[in-house]
Amino acid sequence: MREAALRDFFTGTLDGLHLAEHLHSSIQKSRLGETQCYVERLAEEFEITSAHLVKLCDAVLEGKLPAELLRTIGFVLISSESFHWEKEHPQGEWVAQVVHDWASPEINYPLNDKTVEKRRHLLLTGDSPFDEADVIDE
Repeated sequence: MREAALRDFFTGTLDGLHLAEHLHSSIQKSRLGETQCYVERLAEEFEITSAHLVKLCDAVLEGKLPAELLRTIGFVLISSESFHWEKEHPQGEWVAQVVHDWASPEINYPLNDKTVEKRRHLLLTGDSPFDEADVIDE
C-alpha cells in the first residue's frame, strides 16, 4: 500500500471507495493464511488529527470502506515513519488510542459499525462509550 493513498484520503483527493480498492489490492494472503501488506513509504511527514480518523469512520459508516480494513490502516499508521500525531495533546491521545485499537481488534474491540461509531464519538469528544457488550462481535 502506498502511504500516499492514506494522505490523499485525509486531504480529500481520494475517496473512501478508491482507498478501499487500493487497500484490497495491497493485501496478500500467504499459503498459510497469513496476511501481508507491503507498504510504500511517504517521503514527507504528515500529522494525523482526530478529524482525519473521523473521515475514516464516516467512510466505514457510509459503506464505502469495509471496517476490517481499519486493521491494516491502524498497522500502517503505527509502523509509519511519516505519519505522526501530537502525543502531548488530548486529541493526539485519542488518535493514538483509536489507531492502536484498530491495529489489534483481537485484543481490543471488533471492527464493526457499532464500534466504529463509538470510536467516532471518542475522536470527537474524548469520551469513551465502550462497555463489555462491545467485546462480542455481532
